[in-house]
Amino acid sequence: MGYNNEASSVETLYEKMGRDREPYLDRAREVAKLTLPFLMPPSGHTSASPLPTPWTAMGARGVNNLASKMLLTLIPPSAFFRLSIDNQTLASLDESGKLRSQIEESLVVAEQAIVREIEKSAIRPAIYEAFRHLIVTGNCLLFVNDEGVRVFALDQYTISRDPMGHVEKIITLEKVGSNQLDAEVLKRIHAKNPAEDVDEYDLYTCVKAK
Repeated sequence: MGYNNEASSVETLYEKMGRDREPYLDRAREVAKLTLPFLMPPSGHTSASPLPTPWTAMGARGVNNLASKMLLTLIPPSAFFRLSIDNQTLASLDESGKLRSQIEESLVVAEQAIVREIEKSAIRPAIYEAFRHLIVTGNCLLFVNDEGVRVFALDQYTISRDPMGHVEKIITLEKVGSNQLDAEVLKRIHAKNPAEDVDEYDLYTCVKAK
């Protein structure tokens, strides 16, 4: 299967899977109108389109307050876990009992190192954003790798599951600038449409379960 056919088939599949998502999107957009409209803009919205303005800020304050409390509960500023060794393992490592305090101190140092790593990874803003999506739209997708966490809104992905609820396929849709695409990809795009000169493209990413 050629490159163009692959891209076309993924786009077609995304649109097909997206039909089952429409009732949830309609409900999410209605809720977003009353709280944080930018979380789920109206269909066809662009960066130049105005967003609806809620009559009151009560909904927005409620969403932000709930998301903040959820974030503090899940990832508090201080260590929210404790590393320990069961007595049997500790006894096998320290038969004399003289190293117990050193082992416990080392575990505390490890705890602090993990907390610092969480702060460095900038995971908090992404999780906060995910909580706001969960409160308003009821759904979102998190992509986690070594570079951090990304949040995909409900209108940016589709997902299919088997009868047991296991994920079979996920397709995401992103808007990317031409300067973010690989040179080989741009070459193939221009080969298909030589006269086309756009600054932004639709990027579909398909992930299949093994």
